[in-house]
Amino acid sequence: FDWDVMGGGLTRALGLIFALLTLYQIVGLLRNPRAWRILVTAITASATLLSHPSTTWFAAYSAVILLVAYGRNRKAVGYLFLAGGVTVLLTSPWWLIVIGRYGLLPFVAASDNAITPLSSFLAALLLQFPNQPLLEIWSVLGLVGLLLCIKDRKWVLPLWTLAVALLQGRGWPAFIEVPFAAIVGIGLARLLS
Repeated sequence: FDWDVMGGGLTRALGLIFALLTLYQIVGLLRNPRAWRILVTAITASATLLSHPSTTWFAAYSAVILLVAYGRNRKAVGYLFLAGGVTVLLTSPWWLIVIGRYGLLPFVAASDNAITPLSSFLAALLLQFPNQPLLEIWSVLGLVGLLLCIKDRKWVLPLWTLAVALLQGRGWPAFIEVPFAAIVGIGLARLLS
């Protein structure tokens, strides 16, 4: 919560919303490839990049995980790459102006957080998220969900959580909560049933 309200929290929140919409569209595109999803995916991905460039990093590696997990259809994979190309075209006026005026420095600065410190990585592995009240309850539910995912050989969410812990760097708690919330939901659903 702290991370979202300080500094660029408003743009970061928009970036995360658009990243989630992009990932939703990617799953839809990979599971049920339709030509109209190319444009919708490209629009949401473009909005992600234009809202908060460092959120794009989360969307990018998450898209790769989803592609590996669900990209079993050549047509769907082709559509996904086409959506990526349309995203590049839609955002090119912005990034061409930025590169023309400032060079690559703004993009390097936005990606300057690509390595998670060891202490943060260990905290993520131990399900200890900083500054989050009542998270012990969610950690327990998450552990139950994580064990269920492993038992059922459903690797996407655990691997996605690990990828966020390894790749996100600065601000990782805000992003790790995306796959972790799904894991908590699995644990909660099993306990309630």
